Amino acid sequence: MRRRLSKHIFGPGSVSSSRIHSGILKYYKVHFVVVVVVVVVIVEAVLVLVVVVVVEVVVVVVVVVVVVVVVVVVVVVVVIVEAVLVLVVVVVVVEVVVVVVVLVVVEVECVVVVRSIIVLPYNGSSSSGISCYSSKGSGSSDIGSSIVVVVVAAAVVIVVVVVVVVVVIIVLVEVVVVAGRGILAGNKI
Repeated sequence: MRRRLSKHIFGPGSVSSSRIHSGILKYYKVHFVVVVVVVVVIVEAVLVLVVVVVVEVVVVVVVVVVVVVVVVVVVVVVVIVEAVLVLVVVVVVVEVVVVVVVLVVVEVECVVVVRSIIVLPYNGSSSSGISCYSSKGSGSSDIGSSIVVVVVAAAVVIVVVVVVVVVVIIVLVEVVVVAGRGILAGNKI
């Protein structure tokens, strides 16, 4: 083995043992360095490849998750905003209707009272029993009761509308959340 290695290093001919020894050491050192360099290069290449693959996977996952989360958040926000707008519009419309109805009821009853006062001679004991501009008689309680009935009915309507809108918001949010979880689960798979 040693002779073959010396012939491989120094060629044919007689060579001193010390020179053979030093040549063999240099041969192994050179090959060791070459092997180490090759191993280091291969390891670096593998590490770079692994890092690139991991980074690509992480980027894809992050992009998918961010897109899904952003879509879910945007949908939820849009649903909530739309529901709030619908709630506000409905409440405003109901309040306007209530105010108009109250004004109409009061105006109609007052007009009836005024007409009865004008047509019928007022002697303190009118048969209409309704009083709008005068504190006499028991008509003020009738007007008050009418207004109370209208206001209570409007309040009931508003409460029902609010409850329905809140339920719709909760259902829509649950649907969006479930859909988002399904998309995330599908992407993970």
